[in-house]
Amino acid sequence: MRSPHGLIERERLAPVRDAAARARLVTLTAPGGYGKTSLAAAWAAHWQEQGARCAWLSLEPDDDVPARFLFGLTQALRGLGPGIGDAAQAVLAGASLAAPRAVMSMLIGDLEQIEDEMFLVLDDYQWIHDASIHDAVAFLLLHAPAHLHLVITSRTRPELPLARLRALGQWLELDVADLRFDEDETRRFLQATSPQAPTAAQVRHLHEHTNGWVAALRIAALGASGAGAVDVQVSGASRAFAHLIEDMLENLPPATVLFMARTSVLDYLNAGLCEAVTGAADSAALLEQMAQSYLLVEPLDGEGRWLRYHQLLLDYLRGKLIQRLQLDPVELHRRAAQWFADHAMWTDAVRHALAAGDNAQALEWLVHCGMALVKKGDLMTLLAWRRAFPPELLRKQPGVQVAVAWGLTLAMRYGDAEPVLSEVEQDETSPGVLAQCQAVRAVAAALQDDSQRALQLAESWRTRQGVSDAWTSNVISNVLRFAYWKAGRWADVYEQPWVPYSLEDDARNVFSTVYREMLLGYVELEQARLGVAGRHAREALRLAEVHSGPCSVAAALAAPLWAMIAYEQGQSEAAETALTPLLPLIDNTGMLESVLQTYLVLARIARGRGDPGHAYGLLEHAESIGYNRSWDRLVSAMLLERLRWLAADGRFDEARACGVRLGRLAMTHTGTERCARTDLGIYRDWGQAHLALFDQRAADAVSGFARLYAEARELRFEYRSLALGVSLALAHMACDDRSAAFSVLREVLQGAQRSGAGRSILDFGADVRTMLSRFLISDQRDPALAPYVQRLVADQAAAVPVPSGSTETALTERERSVLVLVALGQSNKEVARELNISSETVKTHLKNIFLKLDVQQRWQAVALARSLGFLEAG
Repeated sequence: MRSPHGLIERERLAPVRDAAARARLVTLTAPGGYGKTSLAAAWAAHWQEQGARCAWLSLEPDDDVPARFLFGLTQALRGLGPGIGDAAQAVLAGASLAAPRAVMSMLIGDLEQIEDEMFLVLDDYQWIHDASIHDAVAFLLLHAPAHLHLVITSRTRPELPLARLRALGQWLELDVADLRFDEDETRRFLQATSPQAPTAAQVRHLHEHTNGWVAALRIAALGASGAGAVDVQVSGASRAFAHLIEDMLENLPPATVLFMARTSVLDYLNAGLCEAVTGAADSAALLEQMAQSYLLVEPLDGEGRWLRYHQLLLDYLRGKLIQRLQLDPVELHRRAAQWFADHAMWTDAVRHALAAGDNAQALEWLVHCGMALVKKGDLMTLLAWRRAFPPELLRKQPGVQVAVAWGLTLAMRYGDAEPVLSEVEQDETSPGVLAQCQAVRAVAAALQDDSQRALQLAESWRTRQGVSDAWTSNVISNVLRFAYWKAGRWADVYEQPWVPYSLEDDARNVFSTVYREMLLGYVELEQARLGVAGRHAREALRLAEVHSGPCSVAAALAAPLWAMIAYEQGQSEAAETALTPLLPLIDNTGMLESVLQTYLVLARIARGRGDPGHAYGLLEHAESIGYNRSWDRLVSAMLLERLRWLAADGRFDEARACGVRLGRLAMTHTGTERCARTDLGIYRDWGQAHLALFDQRAADAVSGFARLYAEARELRFEYRSLALGVSLALAHMACDDRSAAFSVLREVLQGAQRSGAGRSILDFGADVRTMLSRFLISDQRDPALAPYVQRLVADQAAAVPVPSGSTETALTERERSVLVLVALGQSNKEVARELNISSETVKTHLKNIFLKLDVQQRWQAVALARSLGFLEAG
């Protein structure tokens, strides 16, 4: 038996396959399209390679007759060896009503003559319903020799007496959870089956939307036309997927299909909820039946009390099936809304009331959950609901209005939030409501990058009496953290109080907690403590994904910090994969820092990949976001990056134009107290120093970079100092002051090694590679830094080849030959003999090599050539 062509290796299941060789029974149970047959075939091929004997019986609906089943089984077993099944076949040929157990006894007697391990695969066992066949198979399991292993693939759990085997540990069961592809298997499958290789973002999207369903992935891999690019718009309503689902549902009882259609208005299922919506008193039994039958229904909790349909199945149920059965979803939504309200599940009650068109009732219930949506970070839901209510209705609910103001502000729509706040303040005298309004304004100031005003409002809020709301207090602490961070007041950042939430409230108030973790992470990143920053980033992302979802506003807030750290540590693909699905949310709801980090990371990845057009486009997009939101600091950051790239690309006029624009933006901030907008002046001076360097005014560049570098170190903006230090070292090199360059570089490398940074150094391109290579052979080299620097050089060599016109690549072919032999440890005489030239000629070549590489000793020439990549290491 051969492994099916085109399968991917599923190393994850190899331990399960090995365990199967020790079990009496193995069942692979899942709906169609989960790769049960393919996996069983691959395992059978493996077992055969290991010396075992394998038999295979593919079952069809017509096989649900004892005589036909036993005949097919006998024919399959005959392949295990000579004489196997002869007696049984003779009995079946002469008596079509032969007792199944008697036939099984004959087969068992034959199998006992074989000493090798044996595997029997019964494929598509879901077609078997006859009780006598189940009894015969159970008889085989209980009485066959111990080295016979039965493998059953089925869409439903086999109706066999399995309790005894389970008790003895002799039954190994795999279901949907085991058979579905994980993300790595999804990636390898799509790469193997799609005409066009999928991107990392496409892989992640398809894995999430198909939940590892192999058949759905295969359809998506072929594209909408059947032979094109990967189709990421997977939907159960499309023709290909609908056919797949219809095939799965066609054998179900009509009552079950009707139940599924009615409950498709629900995002998740519960027996009581389903009974309220459908009126079916047997809802619990139907849910249990669907779960047992593996009908693309999966549990949402450990007890299995809450379930949900697979997304592709849900698309089909809500579309084609409801339409075909002519159901009225409005009444179904109304029943669901009332059930959720009766159980104080207000968000779901509002959602279904709006779907039923009962807006007045929805608004009444929204009072209970408006702030809950804000605290959880579900801003898009709240703001979408707001549009459903007439303004006159909203004015009667100040609690809802305050929640809407919070939602608008956190979604970066502070201009829309201000009229709402003013309206509330005109009609309200409650201290608690007025305190909420001031807190919203403090957050709005912070999100507008006005850290000084945010600081004033937040400190004023702290003086209010009788304000004890833990969530708002923690939000104010986050505002103060931001303001103190931008002021460089590190101790004040860490001293901000935080009121711990209960375990239950932590899930409800996830947005403020994610903000806290994210802000603390940025503070640590600013000080080049990447390890601690990474822990905060991972915790923020974990909280966001667990409590709000992987494609939520909270996740869009947390992911950019994690991605920047991943990129800095050389994990570019992971950083891009994390950011790409969240770009629409980051663009629309991300705070300035999130947008800034997102587009710096993505643009640098694109440039490093050799796609400068896309890289410049990403910077322009971020710049436009900055202009639309009056985020001068974001615009300046993108202009500085653009200036550096343009100058490096020789586009000096465009680079100077960026410098002019940086100067104009810096003029909008005239304050002397350090705040977020202080960076405008820093970006301007940074850009001018770069222009001086590329204009060959190296002394001016040294002066500018030295001042900025010293200020950053003094204020403990250590992460920024890494890039400034590399720029300063390059400027010293341009002044031909290697001693000063290597002195600064050594300091930078020590900080970078300590923090785990890398890209801050490598993003300067081939120039920094040459400088690092020369540092390795200089008198200021540090043995403790050598492995780290060598890794940086190797990483840069893989990404950025040395330009063909550089001094280092100007060696002649003969000089290269000499250097290769010197690297092998040969003396001048040995080199001369090998190349059939005189020793004096070798000396001349070495002199030229030393001159071109600007070194003085043989080992330095070899080390530099290796680090620059035109001599093999070793």
